[in-house]
Amino acid sequence: MLRRAEAHEIEAYMETAYALALDPSRSGYPLFSDGILTKEQFVRWVWESHRQAGRELLLFCLPDGRAAGWIQFFWIEEDRYLQTDGFYMEHSVGRVLEEFTAYARGRFPGYTLNLGFPEENEEAVRWLDAAGWTRAEQSCHDIFTLRDGLSPQSAAVEPVTEETFPLFRALHRVDADTYWNADRIARTRSAWLLYLYRENGAARGAICARDGEIYGIDYEDGRFDTVVYHALVTAVLHACKSEGRSHVVCFHSEREQAAALALGFRRAARYILFQTHL
Repeated sequence: MLRRAEAHEIEAYMETAYALALDPSRSGYPLFSDGILTKEQFVRWVWESHRQAGRELLLFCLPDGRAAGWIQFFWIEEDRYLQTDGFYMEHSVGRVLEEFTAYARGRFPGYTLNLGFPEENEEAVRWLDAAGWTRAEQSCHDIFTLRDGLSPQSAAVEPVTEETFPLFRALHRVDADTYWNADRIARTRSAWLLYLYRENGAARGAICARDGEIYGIDYEDGRFDTVVYHALVTAVLHACKSEGRSHVVCFHSEREQAAALALGFRRAARYILFQTHL
């Protein structure tokens, strides 16, 4: 069964949970097996889930009372948005997902529930597909290790300003289920790295990134362009290096994957985002 965890139970299970987090076949996103996130970050993340408002940690217990995993999640009430950001199970993944879905339906009716898993967690993927969840996103989880000798920046790339934000908005057309749409980015602009690729005055591409992660790369008429991709991503790599970061993460589409690997990204996993309306 799933129930709220006490602090002493979290402390007692922490080492086991971290071991599960390092195994993509028994964990969900965020992926601690990617070689970037550390154990210290894991422990801090766990305690934030336990202590902060709008976050929660549920312990999965067997009939004899022994812990066998936990789920961390957060919600944004005004957006009716619910997402797991920690899922570590020794076994019984399908049973846990069924119980968690029922729990979420009772507590968060009308919300959209989002679960991210690496493809390697076959039990989770199999259960969610069979239960009819929507595969809202499938992408390649790639990592770039920042180093000296980055490619030169293109003169065609420029930061987005207040005046040019409408050009970014016109390119950043996302589906209704994508959280970071242009309106939400506009409300939090100071947190973002935003760039345009312009050619003869026309905006042919845009990119948005924050906290060392590229959230979206957009192309004129939706057509992938290797030159535009390379120029925009290179601008973000330089900016992140200037911020003192060691890595940049991007969830690329399949059409971008070859260009990403050629630029120097390495593939960490295949990411699948599942959604259902509660």
